[in-house]
Amino acid sequence: MNVRIPIQRLLRRYAPLLSFKSQKKLTELQNDFFVVGSEDGTVTKYSLHTNSLDEVLTRCTLPIRDLAISPDGNWVAVASEYVLLLFPLFER
Repeated sequence: MNVRIPIQRLLRRYAPLLSFKSQKKLTELQNDFFVVGSEDGTVTKYSLHTNSLDEVLTRCTLPIRDLAISPDGNWVAVASEYVLLLFPLFER
C-alpha cells in the first residue's frame, strides 16, 4: 500500500525523531517505513516500528522535487532538478 500523507501530520507525530535543519518537502509512506525527500537534496528512510532513522538513501546536489515508492515497496524513485534515480529500499 502506497499512500501520500501531508508532511505536517508526520512532522507533528515524529518531531522528536526527525531532528533535521533543512525543510523537508516530500513523504511517501509504506506499512513499515516512510521516505522523506528534502530541499537540501537528502533522501532518508525512517522506520515506523523503531521510530528511528533507518538510512540515508542518497544526497543530491540539487533539491528533491518528487519521490515515489514502487507498488511492491522495494524501490524508491527520486527526482531532482535534472535527474531521476532509483534506489533499492532493502538489501538484496
